[in-house]
Amino acid sequence: MQERFDLVGCETLAMGDSDNDLKMIQFVSHAVAIKI
Repeated sequence: MQERFDLVGCETLAMGDSDNDLKMIQFVSHAVAIKI
């Protein structure tokens, strides 16, 4: 996952934080859309 989307470690770790799931899903989707 980290290599595929070239995310930094903190972004990858934040994706697994249940307290921030929705926020991080939205953030990561936005970040992936920019990279694509």
